[in-house]
Amino acid sequence: MLSLNSFSQVDTTKTCIPNTTLREAAKDLIRYDECRFEVKLLNKKIEKLQTRDTLRIIMIDLLGEKNSTLEYMVIQKDKQIVEYDKLTKDLTKEVKQKRNSNVFWKITTGVATFFTAFFALR
Repeated sequence: MLSLNSFSQVDTTKTCIPNTTLREAAKDLIRYDECRFEVKLLNKKIEKLQTRDTLRIIMIDLLGEKNSTLEYMVIQKDKQIVEYDKLTKDLTKEVKQKRNSNVFWKITTGVATFFTAFFALR
């Protein structure tokens, strides 16, 4: 049974296409496989680059929001400084008025005491 034609190997050394053509075809098939693998790698790289770009865009948006928040805080701080300046001026003016009022009453009390003593001793 083992010697029958159906079980024996066929001679593969003889082909109808020249060997150089077969070798070139084998090289082309290997290059094709390499190209397919390279395309897969490049597609993965493209996906990763797109993801990175998306993350960068999100970061830029977040930094823009942060910048606008900081600008708002600076504006509010400037308004607060203006209000503190107004309050300081008002308080300074009030202190001067109180000081002048105290000086006036001290002088008036001194003069009244002097005249009271003067008229009492007279």
